[in-house]
Amino acid sequence: MKKPSKVILQLKKFSNNYKKLGSVLYYFYRLLKSSYFRTFVNFLFTFVFAFQMQLTDFKTYNIYEKEFYRDKLHILVTFVFIILYNWITITIDNYQKYKDRRVKCLKEVINREAVINQTVSRKLNDITRSVCAKAVIIPSKADFSTLSYQDIASLVCHNIYDAIKISTEKDTHQVSLMHRFKEKKTGREYIKMISYGNSNQISPSIFDKHFYLDSDLSYYHVKIFNDKQNDIHILKNASEIKKEYVYGKKCNDKNIEQYIAIPIFCENEGLVSLLQIEISEKHLLGRTTEEVREFVKPFMAYVHILMVNYYRDELFNVLIKKFDILRKSKERRKSYLEGMGKYEQHYGENNSHIAPRD
Repeated sequence: MKKPSKVILQLKKFSNNYKKLGSVLYYFYRLLKSSYFRTFVNFLFTFVFAFQMQLTDFKTYNIYEKEFYRDKLHILVTFVFIILYNWITITIDNYQKYKDRRVKCLKEVINREAVINQTVSRKLNDITRSVCAKAVIIPSKADFSTLSYQDIASLVCHNIYDAIKISTEKDTHQVSLMHRFKEKKTGREYIKMISYGNSNQISPSIFDKHFYLDSDLSYYHVKIFNDKQNDIHILKNASEIKKEYVYGKKCNDKNIEQYIAIPIFCENEGLVSLLQIEISEKHLLGRTTEEVREFVKPFMAYVHILMVNYYRDELFNVLIKKFDILRKSKERRKSYLEGMGKYEQHYGENNSHIAPRD
């Protein structure tokens, strides 16, 4: 995948700060993209260069004499302009290819986001119908089991993996989701990978492994959860990954060149999940932090999907508990009424002699 030049990114940032000059640069950029303009400029350079060669004296002096170069400065200037022009056009072409890949990725994200929303809507509709169809029966946990946060996380991981694969034409990456849990007995918080998407669909070595937030402090994803900050974390090369001990201080066999971590941050809950993108090819999503950040921006739509479905999952859990309490209360009341009925029946039989006779 072609990478955009840092010059283009700097000019883009400069254009955002200075709108008028930015408009001029934009029109200049569009002009240089035009194949007609490029053909005209190439013809012009060829004509000018040929004309200069005809006017220049190559016979009077030898090439090792200073006088030989006196009337040839204009040729050097033209040659420099030709090199500069070709460098600009190559830079623009590289940036255009990078931009096309980003647009392709964005289209994939939008299309797949719509599919996820349709899937969630369909399952919610099925759950609603199932609950409403049994109006006299209190819903149970099984009625809400067809849609879970882990199911949505799995869809998101696979969709992001596919979007990167289609836009970059590479499959050297993996997408996964770490989620926060709490032990019921001890109250200790830990995180574990609950879903993933990769080229071979083989479970990663750390899938379902517990990382405790109070003890496994050498792992980078544990540090992110403990920092509790809603920021995208980008490690753009292998040296930064090694420096941060992404896979712990004892692990040296991971061949990862880029690492991106996007937090799923919920109000009153803090950081509940961490979306991770691991890449084993150099500069696949960009050479600089800004390039990588621009490339992963479309994936923020999936962050919103995960956040909404986390709240939906929490709501389902509350409803399940309330329905369970209601069911147990109904069963106790039924048991009590049945017991009272038997008691009253036996009470009347055993104490009938007490009743006064007419």
